[in-house]
Amino acid sequence: ALRLFREGKIKILFTTEAAGMGCDMPHIKLVVPFLVPRSLSILMQHAGCAGQSPSVQACAVLLVQ
Repeated sequence: ALRLFREGKIKILFTTEAAGMGCDMPHIKLVVPFLVPRSLSILMQHAGCAGQSPSVQACAVLLVQ
C-alpha cells in the first residue's frame, strides 16, 4: 500500500506512527493523527510530513479539551 501511495495510485493512506516516520513523499498535503501525539516532537514530525513540497503550505493545529 505504501508503494501505491508513493506512486500516486491511491490517494488516502491510513498508517501507524512508525510507518509515517521518515517518509519522504512531497505530495502529502494533509496528516490527521487519530490520537493526540505523545510529544511535541511527534506533532512536529506529523506537520513536517505535510509540508515537504514547496508548493504546499503546512499548518499544524492541535485541538484539546
